[in-house]
Amino acid sequence: MSAAATTDEIYGFIAQHRISSLVLVAHNEGLFELTKRPSSALEISERLNWVPRKCEVLLNALCSIGVLIRTAEGKLFENSQAANDVLCKEGASYIGTFAELQFRQWNAWIKAGEVLKSSVDLPHQQNLVEGDDGYIELFQEAMAQSCADNLAYILALGVWPDTSRVLDLGGGHSSHACALARAYSHLEIDVWDLPSVAEVAKAQFRNLPQDTRINFQGCILPHD
Repeated sequence: MSAAATTDEIYGFIAQHRISSLVLVAHNEGLFELTKRPSSALEISERLNWVPRKCEVLLNALCSIGVLIRTAEGKLFENSQAANDVLCKEGASYIGTFAELQFRQWNAWIKAGEVLKSSVDLPHQQNLVEGDDGYIELFQEAMAQSCADNLAYILALGVWPDTSRVLDLGGGHSSHACALARAYSHLEIDVWDLPSVAEVAKAQFRNLPQDTRINFQGCILPHD
């Protein structure tokens, strides 16, 4: 049984969107690429066409949560090491696609009440966003970024040598399936996900050896 949330935790749940919005907007605007080196608020505001006073408010807010830091002189701003790692395109653990996905989903989450009241799927739900330019590819790449840290754990599980077939439900990005196929060539792997992600999955499969036994099945669970 899950532990009951405290009053402070509940307050945090309600208010945490404010912190998310600061980081997502800053990333979307390209701030963290500028602050890879120490930069002044004025320089940043000129590069991004922001109002200088408002720019400094945002920079100070990002400093308050540890994403940016001030230099010793206190007049320049630069990324924390973690921000360089995950929010800069050349970072060792870049999750920019995941951040972009969260940014694009922002307006959909406030419509959750509509979804709960509707017996049919609505346009902003995942399986009906095929018309959104590049969304499917963005979503799958973001999922691949978010699961990268657990691949080593999954590959190290002791079950694979004695397993002959694997079913990956909702694994359209194919990161887990392809990693397993490379590490355990005897496995026959089936990936099931929405038909709209078939090309994304198959593009990953093409990077595998020709004799790899891996297949994609388009389906809409739990209906199929």
